[in-house]
Amino acid sequence: MKNVTLTQTCDSSSPIPLQRFGDTQWRSHVEKIGAVLIGLIVAASVGKAALELYSMLRFEVSGPIEGDSLIYLIMGKALLHGTEIYTDLYESKPPFIFLIFAVSQLLSGGTGFALLLDCIMLASVPVLFGIFAWNNSNVDRVVWERLLTVALGSITGALFVLRLQQVTGTLQAEVFGFFFTFLYIITAWWEKGDISRHRILLSGLFLLCAIGTKEPFILGALAAAIFFSYNLRQFLRHFLLPLAVAIGIGTVLLLITGLLHSYIFIHLPAMLFARTDSSNLWNLLRKASSISVLYSSITTGSTVALLGYFTALCWFNACCLKVKKRSRCLSYCFSFAVAWYVGVHSFYSGESISCR
Repeated sequence: MKNVTLTQTCDSSSPIPLQRFGDTQWRSHVEKIGAVLIGLIVAASVGKAALELYSMLRFEVSGPIEGDSLIYLIMGKALLHGTEIYTDLYESKPPFIFLIFAVSQLLSGGTGFALLLDCIMLASVPVLFGIFAWNNSNVDRVVWERLLTVALGSITGALFVLRLQQVTGTLQAEVFGFFFTFLYIITAWWEKGDISRHRILLSGLFLLCAIGTKEPFILGALAAAIFFSYNLRQFLRHFLLPLAVAIGIGTVLLLITGLLHSYIFIHLPAMLFARTDSSNLWNLLRKASSISVLYSSITTGSTVALLGYFTALCWFNACCLKVKKRSRCLSYCFSFAVAWYVGVHSFYSGESISCR
């Protein structure tokens, strides 16, 4: 028998609908079915991500020497033999990455320790993503919703790791730089609100390690600070103060090791001028500020499609959160324009956006 909507009248007022029989039970069943379906999809995604990570780490453990890792190994051996880097032997990387390979040769006689560290870093990123998501989720939510947040955070971390290995390789400076940058982010924004002095110091140390493996990671830390900071004071305490700590400690360490002069007057000019001049600095800046970067991140590679969509979502979210409510219409229009550009560019270039 069909449910019938009962009404009651009060004087000459319009009819007031009463609750339809069975609506509450029906809504409850729909919510339970939806929760189960979402749980199954997320569980399957976590399983797929774990399988991909296992396959990647299994290859990493075999210890292939590729890319610049052999150069880092030579520079580490030079450090052990007292060679002054940047003066006697030059490589366009900061000294911390060479120190990692020098310690690896001391402890394992080769790349064994560095490889172990590399695998631990890659395997821990999805776990740390999940913990960070749990810590920043709303405590008023039910447990399964918080667990869902943890699962999505872990999947995002796995996507970052898979993309990182896809574009870099084994024992590359980018792996170490990414990991320490991520440690800086979760340390600085571990708790909502103000940051304590101990966390400022610890996040500064992680930022120093990230910059010490490859200087451009300071831009990634800056982007994270802009994204997470709600006001200028939070940006100052969460980014500028840790950066000051990193610069201060780094300067002291370079002074103690005798590398300060060669780092400032040989390495930095080569990084800031020689390499950028040969790469055409204007074209580099133009490409870095182009929306085509977002398009290529969505359409390139076997694991990056979903990560590209996630990045686009972060961009749109940042636009909506950083502006006042009365200006959000402009941010929505901007988001639509970006999505339109990606779609039109995909259509006219003859390339489809895959969800592989």
